[in-house]
Amino acid sequence: MSLDDRSARLSVVEGRDQPAIVASVPVLDLACARADRQGLGVVHAHTRDRNDSAPVLGHLAYKAAEREFLALVLSTDGDGATTAVAGTPEQPYPLLAEVALEAPAESARKFASIVRTGRYHQRDAPLTQAFFTADGSERDGAADARLFDRLLQGVTTPRPDATDEIEPGVTVLCIDPVHPRYSQGVRQVVERFIREHEGAAKPSMTVFEPQAVQDTVGMLISEGVEVEHRVWRDLFEFGTGILAPSFEGSEKGAGFGLNSLDQ
Repeated sequence: MSLDDRSARLSVVEGRDQPAIVASVPVLDLACARADRQGLGVVHAHTRDRNDSAPVLGHLAYKAAEREFLALVLSTDGDGATTAVAGTPEQPYPLLAEVALEAPAESARKFASIVRTGRYHQRDAPLTQAFFTADGSERDGAADARLFDRLLQGVTTPRPDATDEIEPGVTVLCIDPVHPRYSQGVRQVVERFIREHEGAAKPSMTVFEPQAVQDTVGMLISEGVEVEHRVWRDLFEFGTGILAPSFEGSEKGAGFGLNSLDQ
């Protein structure tokens, strides 16, 4: 992986050389670290044409919300289809919601435009320039709450005409709701968005209440997680490039003991 510009307001990571399930972890950590220092952290990672990140999106939003950040995670595949998961800190577990569109979402299109045109290098708020236009109602008084509201509204707005503008990738956005630069209203934006779209026919939204999240976490801990063979193969092939098999001169137990997925 490589980070294109360490000082950019929107960080762009090259992750096409590894499975998205691997690249997503440092992407999340970087977004959270930026949010902790600056109040807002946005990281976009280029992924393979076959984007396998969808199964981990909920986990990314969950871990960000668990760290007390508001989170929005967007993933686009090679056909432009968009999956998004929003999360907000709740007790004892986060509140999460997932939206899936068969076409690129408006927010995904705008993020892609920022990356494609190089505007993420700018220091003068490229997100604000991309998402604030003359149209649209302003439901929140503070600029930060309005910006996040527009980001979320754009998640549910399909743009079939923008398929050619979208490359496979994952975008993680984290906001620290108690950071001095943000208003108190930004915390309510995610929950309001979820409640307004819950139960809507199109686009369909799956809401995971804190109690349901708690039950799911308990089940996964007790029963384990089933992983597709294709994902295991990707991880295995990637791991063999990092971990060397044990050999006669290595320390006992050191090295990567698997030489085949059949073992």
